[in-house]
Amino acid sequence: MSTEKLRRAALPPVQERNRRKPEELNAGKKVNSRKILMQFEQDQKEKYEKAIAALTEMEKRAVMAESMEEATLHYHSGQNKAKPSLSPR
Repeated sequence: MSTEKLRRAALPPVQERNRRKPEELNAGKKVNSRKILMQFEQDQKEKYEKAIAALTEMEKRAVMAESMEEATLHYHSGQNKAKPSLSPR
């Protein structure tokens, strides 16, 4: 087999499809570029909103972790100051 045939055989179907000429992909269908752009814009907006939601959630978790750490340090510093004596009174 030639190296070109080996390379093509190794390509996933999506990459092979993307290598075709635009007129082969459309097969005579009229392309509505406005509709494609609107769909792309909607997809990007959804991805952006998901990313912002994930960042917001991570920020909440970070704040909670910092608060817990501060509370733990405060608790331990109080424990060191107020150790009960072991001798009976």
